[in-house]
Amino acid sequence: MIDVLGALMGLDMQGFSREEGSDELPPGVNRADVSSPPPTATSPPPQPAASSSKSPEPTPAKDEDVEMLDEEEAAKKREAEAEKKLGAEAYKTRDFDNAIAHFQKAWDTYPKDITFLTNLAAAYFEKGDYDETIKTCEKAVDEGRELRADFKLIAKAYGRIAGGGYRRGEEAHEGDPGADVQVPAGDPVAAGGRERGGDAPAGNAGSRGRENHG
Repeated sequence: MIDVLGALMGLDMQGFSREEGSDELPPGVNRADVSSPPPTATSPPPQPAASSSKSPEPTPAKDEDVEMLDEEEAAKKREAEAEKKLGAEAYKTRDFDNAIAHFQKAWDTYPKDITFLTNLAAAYFEKGDYDETIKTCEKAVDEGRELRADFKLIAKAYGRIAGGGYRRGEEAHEGDPGADVQVPAGDPVAAGGRERGGDAPAGNAGSRGRENHG
């Protein structure tokens, strides 16, 4: 009876009793569908995470540039000081033309120290060139204000303007006894006062040229 029902259902009922079993399948079922496991979904390989921050770009070496500028400026200052020393030595020996050349070169090399100009004016004064004395001191005043130099240096330049103006007026008076002695306008020294304008260059106060007292 069981075999008959199995035949009607398309099953090998005797296969259940055999040791090797039955290899028959119900109608409509393929052997490949039974033997092959269903494919499993494979996940794609992980992608490397994008870097959230970029590597910093190299910055220009500003510190090196500043250091180079400082070294260049220091070298110019040393050169100017050497010229100033040569000018002072020439001033001591009353070689005023040579002193003027060295003081002028010192200022041209390092135009940030108005003592080069006041020394230059002193050399002009001792040479007797009072026009250049006044002109150089006026430049020292202007440059000193621009550089915010020590007021004492600016005051010294004003004093030499007065001294140069007075000596220039004296020369005019000697040529024309009736002429008035004039001090340049704007000088801090009154026309009646007399100011020594030919002090020795800064740093050499013990070695002066011709003294000009009132």
